[in-house]
Amino acid sequence: MAPVFSADGSEIFAFDGDGLSVSPVQYSPLRVGNQRKLFRGQYWYGVAASDGALGRAWDVDSKNDRFLMITFLETPAAQAQVKIVLNWLDELGRRVPKR
Repeated sequence: MAPVFSADGSEIFAFDGDGLSVSPVQYSPLRVGNQRKLFRGQYWYGVAASDGALGRAWDVDSKNDRFLMITFLETPAAQAQVKIVLNWLDELGRRVPKR
């Protein structure tokens, strides 16, 4: 699910329901090799649009050695907290010493 090519096109990364896997890509002739598991975990892989289409909610950097991903909370949703800071510039001024 939600595949993305590496920057040089030599690999394709994809979610397989249990984490992220990678497969080598050959272009002449076109061939995708066997998947190799990179890591396991519960990640949010896509965003559903109003028409039901999925958009990718993760990415790989240009060196193929880091990933930007959203993990699911291990705590129940009832324990999740959202903190809103009003007048954040004033709060920043109180917390950061002036030079």
